Amino acid sequence: MTVFRIEVSSSHGSGDPQSEAALRQAKEAGFTPSSIDTTAIYLVEGSLDDDAITKIANELLSDPVTEESNIGESSPHADAIIEVHPLPGVMD
Repeated sequence: MTVFRIEVSSSHGSGDPQSEAALRQAKEAGFTPSSIDTTAIYLVEGSLDDDAITKIANELLSDPVTEESNIGESSPHADAIIEVHPLPGVMD
């Protein structure tokens, strides 16, 4: 089966509370980033065609009003990237 990577992030112009909270916490810890962007990454495994994975990305995993989705890995737009992949079933 194929594993599809779907990235979901806030649309340009939409507020991102997670990014704002992470930036505030980084500054409180003594770091000086100019900005922080957050993206949810989903790994979906299955025998899916392009139409099905597009529908999952655009209609199930993202809110088309405030978010945009990308199937596959997007181009980095930062000096540093941190990805956190929780273990299956672990919520914290």
